[in-house]
Amino acid sequence: MNKIFVAFIVSMIITGCSTLYIQTDYDREFHFDSLSNFTVLYSKKNDSQDFTRARIHKTIVKYFEDMGYTSTPKENADFYILFHLNIKTKKEVETTYETMMIRPRSYFRTGGKVAIYNNSPYLFPLLFRDSIVTVKTHEYEYEEGRLNIEILDLKSNAIIWQGFAKDEISKIVSSEQIQEIVEKLFSDLFGKNGKV
Repeated sequence: MNKIFVAFIVSMIITGCSTLYIQTDYDREFHFDSLSNFTVLYSKKNDSQDFTRARIHKTIVKYFEDMGYTSTPKENADFYILFHLNIKTKKEVETTYETMMIRPRSYFRTGGKVAIYNNSPYLFPLLFRDSIVTVKTHEYEYEEGRLNIEILDLKSNAIIWQGFAKDEISKIVSSEQIQEIVEKLFSDLFGKNGKV
């Protein structure tokens, strides 16, 4: 029996500015409307992300069912969707630069020469400020989620679609976050071709 390998890398945002990155590609000559039945497959690792994998599985099934496909046992499927989720702890160093102004130096002219007085009690027409620049570095750790998907047509035993996404994630990835990623990953394909 032919197998479909789905590689799908996804990562979900934690805060502020999204670092989400998505890339997809597919066979432009394949007739996606010839497919009807699918099965989503993934490997359990008995780690802290098995609940996340279960949410991803449920979200993909619902998404394809909403698009008109039928989820079936793998022996009745036209194509498989197999995903792989990988979570890594990464480190990053941030460098910041701060400028600090120090006390002014007072200048005045006397006899054609320039005299300099620090903390002068007199008011002089020329005042200058010196500055120093400090460099600070900060190292922080974050979790990066990567999820891979490739869709393989079982009749031709050929990959017809593949995509990946990655982003920083929190310890618990919500169903809403997963749904957003799945919709973004498949939006280009469904927008141009209707059913896969």
